[in-house]
Amino acid sequence: TLHPESLVISDGYNPNEFLGAIPPPIFQKSTFRFKTAELGQISFKLAFDLRRIKEEEVNCKTEKIEDICLKLNNPNLQFLENKLRIWKHAEDYAMFSSGMAATTSLFLHFLKPGDLLLYSIPALGGNDHFIKETLSKYSIHTIYFNLNQTKEEIIEKVRSAPGNLKMIYAETPKDSTNILIDIGVCSALKKAFNTEKNALNNNEDDILLVVENTYIIPILSQPLKNKKYDVDLVIYSVTKYIAGHSDVIAGALLGKRDLIKKLKGFRTFSGNMASPWECWLITRSFETLKVKLEQLAKNVEIIAKRLSEYKNVEKAYYFGLLEETDSQFDIYKGKKLDSKQ
Repeated sequence: TLHPESLVISDGYNPNEFLGAIPPPIFQKSTFRFKTAELGQISFKLAFDLRRIKEEEVNCKTEKIEDICLKLNNPNLQFLENKLRIWKHAEDYAMFSSGMAATTSLFLHFLKPGDLLLYSIPALGGNDHFIKETLSKYSIHTIYFNLNQTKEEIIEKVRSAPGNLKMIYAETPKDSTNILIDIGVCSALKKAFNTEKNALNNNEDDILLVVENTYIIPILSQPLKNKKYDVDLVIYSVTKYIAGHSDVIAGALLGKRDLIKKLKGFRTFSGNMASPWECWLITRSFETLKVKLEQLAKNVEIIAKRLSEYKNVEKAYYFGLLEETDSQFDIYKGKKLDSKQ
């Protein structure tokens, strides 16, 4: 019954298995020895998706599976992903070497030639470039929408676009300008097109709804918690607030277990998992994330209000300064679902 901010200090790691070290040690190693050849065989079967972890083994509760999980990638990676699970609204987590590594893995694994990606603009510079310049080389179609378009307008745009809609990708809030995208509208779009696909007996794969949520992070915003939105995956640039010291580059994807499992398999073969050192630093930072964010929120409110009163500042982009007449006010207050953005 402990709160997540208490559990995150010690949960997800057992000191008794590592000489009693209270904080996790750094495993700056690339090679590990299995206790038996059988464990090594199971490890490679898991990596090549030739064996599935049984339901009773999902959380690595048995000694055998825990041993395999630790060696399949790296103990520090596993410790961090276990801690991230403490904010329980995601079934599983996958850490990557950067936010862009997480995003590109997401696109390259789940999108294939002929698929259509619907994404919100403005998009992060790196994401915008990858969507426009790289995905097109793989014959993946892309179209965008913005906060001023209605659900009906976006539906018509998708229907007139080439390809089959496979993924809806929304960045909210957008970095620098704090533009908010209504997740409720994205959810309604997913439901509408999934229903249409099923009616046509084309239900091989459901449409994925992915939310990039870096600038509010899991403590302040939890898109996966509200089941009515039916968000499949959430992505974070861990480089920003979660790591918090400007000394780490990393990314994270979290969400439904079957999807994260596929991404971890892709990660194994693309080799873009976060390194032991980065994972250790993030684990250290994550333990105090809540208190840091609470203080940061107080500081930002003071600074934003003072800047808004300063004559040489044209505009301060801060949620707390939104007026009721602002088109984004209802999104900020969580009042919108399946409505105009």
